[in-house]
Amino acid sequence: MPKSTEPLPLRLSDEGIWEVENSPSNWIKCQTKEDADILSNAPVIEELWLKTRSYNEELSAGLDKTADKLEKYNILSEARRFRIWAKLARGVISQ
Repeated sequence: MPKSTEPLPLRLSDEGIWEVENSPSNWIKCQTKEDADILSNAPVIEELWLKTRSYNEELSAGLDKTADKLEKYNILSEARRFRIWAKLARGVISQ
């Protein structure tokens, strides 16, 4: 049975800054713990969308919130993908 996707690793640096590891040894410095939590959870919400592909306002809101944080931290290609998925989840554009 395949294991479900896990959130990305989080850590609190010695300077008190929350960081998310988006690839091995590449840590994104976040302004808040909430930002770090949302970025960390991006693979989980991505998997949820890809498995369900359902019209769902709550899922759409989560995809939009993730896109907002990805844009904030200049992860633009990922943000665009999440933004499109949010529109699909709302039924604004068809699959």
